[in-house]
Amino acid sequence: MRPGTLPFVMLTKLALVAVGGGAGAVARFLLSLWVNRLVPNFPGGTLAVNLLGCLCIGLAMPLFAGHDPRFKEEWRLLLAIGFLGAFTTFSTFAYETFAEFDAGQLPKGLANIAVSVVGGLALVWVGYAVSDRLLSGG
Repeated sequence: MRPGTLPFVMLTKLALVAVGGGAGAVARFLLSLWVNRLVPNFPGGTLAVNLLGCLCIGLAMPLFAGHDPRFKEEWRLLLAIGFLGAFTTFSTFAYETFAEFDAGQLPKGLANIAVSVVGGLALVWVGYAVSDRLLSGG
């Protein structure tokens, strides 16, 4: 193998994440379309994706945490990181916050919520304001 090239194992891992991610992105798009048709005038598609993703990561992570030897690293890469990562990152946020609470780290969990929600909204506002200013020529 030449210097600077990725080993086969890393390429395999990247492929698993990519395949899972592609499927997760398509699933997100289709579920959002369907829910938004059922519930117009409300961001129900995003809400449904986020809640379903949280349920799925809650079901999956104990399997990938070594509790069941049938679920190897490849499944975690394909499903948890790839599929769910593209389906919704909110599920990862929720799981990581839950893990902090479960480990008795209430301040860390609350800080994650506060910084993610307030920081995220603030940065959307900043990005929107910058883009609006650039587009309006000012």
